[in-house]
Amino acid sequence: VILISFLLSGNLNGRLMTLGEPAASCLGNTLNTSNFATLKYRLQGRIQCKICTRVNSLKMSNLKITAKTGFIKNEKNTGRQGNKMLRALNERNAVVNIAEAQFPAPFKSSLEYSPPARGNWNIVHVGMLVPESHQIYAAAQACLRGVVLTAAEMGCMERFSTIAVEEKNLIDGKIDALIIDGVSDILEKLPKRPKAVLLFTTCIHNFIGCDLNFVYSELRKKFPDVDFADCYMNLIMRKTAGQAEPLLRKQMYTLLKPETKGKSVNILGNVKALPESCELVQMLENAGYEIKDVCSCKTYEEFQSMGGSVANISTMPYSDSGNLALSERLGQKALILPLCFDYAKIEGSLRLAAETLGCEMPDVEKLKEEAEKEALETKKIVKDMPVETDYTAVPLPLEFAEYLLAHGFNVTGVY
Repeated sequence: VILISFLLSGNLNGRLMTLGEPAASCLGNTLNTSNFATLKYRLQGRIQCKICTRVNSLKMSNLKITAKTGFIKNEKNTGRQGNKMLRALNERNAVVNIAEAQFPAPFKSSLEYSPPARGNWNIVHVGMLVPESHQIYAAAQACLRGVVLTAAEMGCMERFSTIAVEEKNLIDGKIDALIIDGVSDILEKLPKRPKAVLLFTTCIHNFIGCDLNFVYSELRKKFPDVDFADCYMNLIMRKTAGQAEPLLRKQMYTLLKPETKGKSVNILGNVKALPESCELVQMLENAGYEIKDVCSCKTYEEFQSMGGSVANISTMPYSDSGNLALSERLGQKALILPLCFDYAKIEGSLRLAAETLGCEMPDVEKLKEEAEKEALETKKIVKDMPVETDYTAVPLPLEFAEYLLAHGFNVTGVY
């Protein structure tokens, strides 16, 4: 078994498949279940030894994969079949047949565990995209563990600080002052004042009724040369206020200020700039538009210039709310062009962008032929090897699985 989502994303790059990059997404797209009668749908949050990408989460560094046999081979104890290992590690109700899955929620929502090596970006990675910014997290030490490790892993500790919330802070009535004094102490001691601060508060501030409006008002008065973005690591609000990642992609753009509009377009919400081979990029550049993306910004001034674009384009579902909010605030056009695996939908997105921005449509039929050719070439390489897709690798993993099945791939599971 091998996960080839990234392989295919690379081979189809620039072939009607490049309106975004691999990232977490929503799972709730309904498909014809007859196409998936034998396909397994696996819960992402379970303990995993997936023969493919989750080896580090179990610290099984001595395991090797052989695609020919589908066996897990252990250098110390060889010969255990992969499916036996998977059965031993499966948790109850962590796997269902697609034909029996209930959409949009195939699994019951309850206590969930996020594997530390799950592979996708978290809020620290995303926040670091804003150049010349500094992240400050005010949280209990247990909550700080993950974000501290991420900053260390990135080698960005000089752009990262924490304010520890202790038990005494919950009863002394000074939680507001703790944030204000903590942020002030951090900024006054930094060797260079950041242009912007992304300040993350957490669940505990909601529980005890912290006056965050007062906190930010005081900080902006005290540091008028610093732009503050109110950000949240608040899991108890994920069903109402939104999950942390899409919420951050909304809040980070609150830093942008209105500027004189020029002939430029913003791409919002990705973690990597769209490649030059992307047909959307080519269409916009051929029409004379400059493409701006926080992923490509080297300075805070470059980032601020995004406020002067005439339109915002989001290609990933977790970026749509941020797109709509920013476009309304700055008087920009909002274009939601979702990355997907359906030629008709992709053509519709390109046509919407062309009509809205006055661009000439690319030769869609030629692009379809190129995409089909790439899919066939990839199938020759993969042959009948079992394939499983993962929502952290591609958005709409079920639609991606349907595309692969339609092109003869042996798709056996979806995470």
